[in-house]
Amino acid sequence: MIPNKLIEMDNVTIKFGGLLAIDNVSIHAYEGEILTIIGPNGAGKTTLFNILSGVYQPTSGEIRLKGKMVKNLTPHVLVEKGIARTFQNIRLFPMLTVLENVMLGHHCRNKEGMLGVLFHGRKVNEQRLKSITYCKQLLSIVGLDNQLEELASNLPYGKQRLLEIARALATECDVLLLDEPAAGMNTQERIELVKLIRSISKEMNKSIILIEHDLDLVMDISDRIVVLDYGCKIAEGSPLAIQNDPKVIEAYIGSSDEEGDDYAVI
Repeated sequence: MIPNKLIEMDNVTIKFGGLLAIDNVSIHAYEGEILTIIGPNGAGKTTLFNILSGVYQPTSGEIRLKGKMVKNLTPHVLVEKGIARTFQNIRLFPMLTVLENVMLGHHCRNKEGMLGVLFHGRKVNEQRLKSITYCKQLLSIVGLDNQLEELASNLPYGKQRLLEIARALATECDVLLLDEPAAGMNTQERIELVKLIRSISKEMNKSIILIEHDLDLVMDISDRIVVLDYGCKIAEGSPLAIQNDPKVIEAYIGSSDEEGDDYAVI
C-alpha cells in the first residue's frame, strides 16, 4: 500500500530582491516518513523551512497539505492546519514550567471562548484536565515526565531540545519540521533523540522533515534525503544513493566552509 503524501511543495521559488534563494524546488513527504534536507551553508535549507511554516511566502509555486492548498497562509493558521516546527535556536518560555510550555503548544486545540475563560464552567474544566493529561503523556514520551514543574530555563540544553519537540507535538500536528534537533547534544543524547524521532514517525505516524548537520545521524535515521545547493535541489533518494551521488560529493568537497568540511567524507 502506497502511503499518503502529507505535504507537497511543487516548483517553489522565492526571491529576495535580486537574490534567488529557492529556485523551482519540489519536495514531498509521506505519512510516517523521515525526510532530511541537507546541503552546504547558504544552500537554502532554513529558507525552505520558513516557506513550509509560513514565515516566508513563495514568489511562485504551490504548497499542499493533505491535498489542500496552504500557500500564503500565516504561521499560526498553518499550525492549526497541522504543521509545527522547532527552531535551530531554542525558543522556549524560560520562566514557565515544563508542563506550561507544552500546554501553550496545545492551546491551539482548545476552544474555550471568552465566556469559558471568565466563568470556568464544567465543560471548560473537563477540557483543561484532558489537555493536562495529553501534555503529560507527550512529556512522558520525550522523557520529561518527572520534571513537570521545573522551569524550562533550568533544564540542561539537550532536555530543552526535547521540550521544544514535545511542545510542537502538542499542537497535534501531522507534519513536524525539526531544525537541527541534535545541535548541542552529546553522543548519548543523540542516540536517544534518534529513537524518539523514529518513534514519532513510525508509531505516531507523523511526517517528519528535518535539517541536520550530523552526517552519521542523517544516514542512520532518514528514509529519504533531499540535497540543496545554492537554492536548487541537486539530488533526492535513499541515504545510500545520496552517499554515492557525484553531484552531492562535488557540492560538499567543493565547499570550503565549516559545514562543507563536515560532509567532505561523503
